[in-house]
Amino acid sequence: VIGVKSKMEYKKYAIIPYNLHIIKTDKFKTVSIRINFRRPIKKEEITVRNFLSAILLDSTANYPNNRFLSIEMENLYGLSLSNSNNRIGNYSVTSFDVSFLNEKYTEVGMFEKSLGLFLEVLFNPNIVDNKFDSQSFKIVKNNVEAEIKSIKDNMTKYSLIRMLEEMDEKIPTSYRGYGYLEDLAIIDEDMLYKYYQTMIRSDLVEIFVLGNVDFDNMKHLLTTKIKINTIKKNILPVIIEHKRIRRGIKKIIEKEELAQSKL
Repeated sequence: VIGVKSKMEYKKYAIIPYNLHIIKTDKFKTVSIRINFRRPIKKEEITVRNFLSAILLDSTANYPNNRFLSIEMENLYGLSLSNSNNRIGNYSVTSFDVSFLNEKYTEVGMFEKSLGLFLEVLFNPNIVDNKFDSQSFKIVKNNVEAEIKSIKDNMTKYSLIRMLEEMDEKIPTSYRGYGYLEDLAIIDEDMLYKYYQTMIRSDLVEIFVLGNVDFDNMKHLLTTKIKINTIKKNILPVIIEHKRIRRGIKKIIEKEELAQSKL
């Protein structure tokens, strides 16, 4: 509204074993929460992290397929869930996001219900016999495979990926964020669940909350409901140091049978 200034306050809580950041503002009608899982990047883990973040958003123990989960999201006034995987310096960061209407615009109790669904997605996955549900696994695996194979559909992005690989294939900047087909081939339901358990136990965690919320109430809700209780610390600097500079020009030419392309 023109002429009305929004208020913004920020608090950080150094809660063992994670940091909680709360930004209180009346600028938005929604509440947004992001949980970051971070660990030193390994090339062979990129594909499994992409796979894991996708399957967690596909179904849960109480919503055993994507249809049931989508219906519940609509019941919560169009709650939105998303995920992303990024390389930040020497670290791989897997993020999970939720956005939902502030309770004052819906009905009493919707805040805890919305938060509950988000935590259900992260901490109560669709596990059968100590491994991910096979039907959900097959669906997500096909999607991940299609995404990896689609890299060459955008030749601009592909040329950038290839350039970074040729500059120095041993440093994290050369790793393909989409993942690798050879790594995807060896992932099964059991391996994926074991990796999920290591992520929950071992990754560095940061939680961010944005919206018109009560600081103390939000802190209490998150600290009592989030099932993370192991202490971690940074073991690598975030910044990547380049220790050598290669002189001269290296020219690589790849030819593809395409009807059209981009330079």
